[in-house]
Amino acid sequence: MIFSITYSQGRNYEESKSIYEQDLLEHGYYMKKLLKEGKLLLAGPFLDNSGGQVILKVDDENEVKEIINHDPAVIKNIFSYELKAWDVRFNALEFHR
Repeated sequence: MIFSITYSQGRNYEESKSIYEQDLLEHGYYMKKLLKEGKLLLAGPFLDNSGGQVILKVDDENEVKEIINHDPAVIKNIFSYELKAWDVRFNALEFHR
């Protein structure tokens, strides 16, 4: 299954700082771990400093919720999130490998 996670500013997001100045080092390491495991397809911050987007391929909703619950940025309330299951019908990325 494919899931979309939209991150937005959480309670502990420091609005006076850019997204690159937030305490997100552990979150970045966590994303790299998911990438190495083959679960992370796409991820990155929005250019308007409002949060970011992650696309995951996992077995089911329980797995994606487990991933979110262990995300350091969510644990630290730097990010809040919106989770949606995604029925991908068109995928140009497969043609660019």
